[in-house]
Amino acid sequence: MEILPLFPWSLYAAYFRPHVRTLAALTAAGAVQSLLYIPFASLLRRIFDVVLPSGGTDGLWSAAAAILGLQITGLLLGYWMNVTSLATAENISAVVRGESLARLYELPRSFHTSVDLEKLHVSLVYDTDRLGGMNQALMLRFVPSGLSAVALFGVMLWIAPGLAVVIGVAAPVLLVFNRLLTREAWFRRSAVRVAFENFSRGVHFVLAAMDLTRNSATEQWEIERQHKAIDTLRRAELSQSRLDHLQDLIQAALLALSTLAVLVAGGYAVAHGTVSRGAMMAFYVSAALFGTHA
Repeated sequence: MEILPLFPWSLYAAYFRPHVRTLAALTAAGAVQSLLYIPFASLLRRIFDVVLPSGGTDGLWSAAAAILGLQITGLLLGYWMNVTSLATAENISAVVRGESLARLYELPRSFHTSVDLEKLHVSLVYDTDRLGGMNQALMLRFVPSGLSAVALFGVMLWIAPGLAVVIGVAAPVLLVFNRLLTREAWFRRSAVRVAFENFSRGVHFVLAAMDLTRNSATEQWEIERQHKAIDTLRRAELSQSRLDHLQDLIQAALLALSTLAVLVAGGYAVAHGTVSRGAMMAFYVSAALFGTHA
């Protein structure tokens, strides 16, 4: 049985140490952005429970202005977080690429004569690009979205604890579902990488051995050989894409079912007077935002 390689997380974390203050600022900005949902839900609840039933418009305009201010503040924070995390991720990628190239000159000649140059090229160019994408996703999506999801779930508990339980049931289900697909997703991405390396190696050979292929009249044989590599890459990428889309579909379906269950349960609660219309509206908006961040 093939054992998945362990990623050197301590080495990876070392690249973030010079950016500790930036990471702390990003985390703080994400926390502030998350806390903005609390007054947003409170204002929304006030509009439907107090302002609209009173028949006045003064309170409506002031509440709408406050909501707009909260949204603009959140957008500005999001813009700053995007720019800052992108700059940090690019700085880390530049350090990794520089160290990788410098390391090549430190390795003995025996390494350079035995290594697969095409595979090494793919790792130095494409894998460092993937690492940069992971850096940005970690700083911009994982931490802020996690904080926002926790804050929104707290808002839902404050508005209607019973309805929040319905949403809370979906989170463990999604976690188990993702864990079940993790290993299969890893193998499919690994297959795509191998197929891409073979395709890249084949293209390099075609360009380097063009005269030899023509002189030996093996153009058709070489074309058929490269078509097999292309087809293997096509099938590997298609298999990975199908799994990714299936995962997105099931996640969206589970969240949609949870939100629908909240709508039905909340409708019964509003009909029986145990939950106000404003609370229901605020809860439903919070639940939709929670699904997005989760």
